[in-house]
Amino acid sequence: MKTSILKNKLVGFEFPIYLWRLLQFISVSIVLIGIVGLFIQPETTLFFIWFVLIPIIPLLLFVSPGLWRNLCPIAVINQLPRMAGAGENIRVPPWFVTHSGIISLCLFVLIVSCRKILFNDNAVALACLLIVILLIAMFMGIRYKGKSGWCTSICPMLPVERLYGQGAFIDFAHSHCQPCVACTKSCSDLQPKSQRSALPTHNQRDKKPIPYFACFASIFPGFIFAYYLAPNPIMSDWLEIGRMYSYFVVFCSISACFFFLAKLLLQVSLRRMTIFYGAAAFNIYYWFNASLISSHFPLALQYEADIAIRISAGFLSLLWLLRAYRKTVYISSNSVPIYNNTRSVSMQILPSEKSSKRLKPIGS
Repeated sequence: MKTSILKNKLVGFEFPIYLWRLLQFISVSIVLIGIVGLFIQPETTLFFIWFVLIPIIPLLLFVSPGLWRNLCPIAVINQLPRMAGAGENIRVPPWFVTHSGIISLCLFVLIVSCRKILFNDNAVALACLLIVILLIAMFMGIRYKGKSGWCTSICPMLPVERLYGQGAFIDFAHSHCQPCVACTKSCSDLQPKSQRSALPTHNQRDKKPIPYFACFASIFPGFIFAYYLAPNPIMSDWLEIGRMYSYFVVFCSISACFFFLAKLLLQVSLRRMTIFYGAAAFNIYYWFNASLISSHFPLALQYEADIAIRISAGFLSLLWLLRAYRKTVYISSNSVPIYNNTRSVSMQILPSEKSSKRLKPIGS
């Protein structure tokens, strides 16, 4: 049997499937060890999660969301039933497909905002959250076909993956679906460019309602501002909790107003506005996190580390912005009617399926 090879077309590296499986095993092990650690060493584990792991993930998504999607431990858990041949392979219902974007957006906002109330300091609550997410992901993997029940539908990280995927530096081939089961239309694993095809270009009229993706992009910078500027309430103090959420409402509203006013007054396309807001969100995140990360450096190096992190984030986002803009120009010049392009590679019948559907001669 030949070893399955996954080739990255941009950098030319070849990745044997067993290497991906090893890396996926390590990522799942880290999460499981983290859950155990939250019970037996809560302070150390909370520090490792919030100050080591979490600050790395936005950078990974910014550079290569495809790499994250290959290594995401929740995605691995979601795909375990399929690998074991235990999945029911049911297609998700139409209502689920229609509303999955809103569900993922709401889950992201709810979970991140609840960090300030509960998950930042309560190790048991964070462990329970991780366990519940893993169980839901596994159930959706058992119930529904391929990744359609979680990764490409209601995953809370999906809006961020799509936003940062517009200017990704490296597109990795997917490693989970061997073979592809055509579970999702415009799958971002099979077609990384589909992340850039969710919005109309400047030469296409916005005849459809504003996509949830654009709505998420419009509030994302304000959401990050609110997270770092809002007070940290006590769980029992409902007045402080309400005050905290008022920060989110105000900052997200201001962010969305600037987004849609710029689109209306400057005639900027949704695609280009989401690109600009994606870069802005990345810079805002590391502007606030730079001081948190540098605080763990030796005292003599903290100031230099703080400045270096912020400058590096700005430079990287500028390169990302240029890449995303050039890809936008390329898509626009081809004038592909995105909303009318209902066919997708991920939904085409695979060669193996075509051969199995050929009509047999009478009498055979």
